[in-house]
Amino acid sequence: VDLAALLKERGGYQVTLLTQGAGKLDVKPTAANIRRHFEALLQKVGPGDHVLVAFSGHGVHLRTSKEGEDSFFCPMDGKLADPKNPENLIALGQVDRALSECKADVKELLV
Repeated sequence: VDLAALLKERGGYQVTLLTQGAGKLDVKPTAANIRRHFEALLQKVGPGDHVLVAFSGHGVHLRTSKEGEDSFFCPMDGKLADPKNPENLIALGQVDRALSECKADVKELLV
């Protein structure tokens, strides 16, 4: 099932799809594009809105310090060169925290 098409056609949702098959560079699923589109989404949602963020692809669970671990989504340009400094990966804990702090009434994260 094509989740983006289903949400647009049957749910009436506004959908931003980042995919490797896209022709335009600004919708390729790079770490920078994912962060940019996610931050733009959080800026425009408000009370009464429903936000769904879905990641499909590879992920990894890393120890980032002596005390901490986190799960990460691996964007198309992600590299595991330095597990203690995974800045080119998407930290799912940060995504979850940002969603919980946004003003939308309903927030969902699919991984």
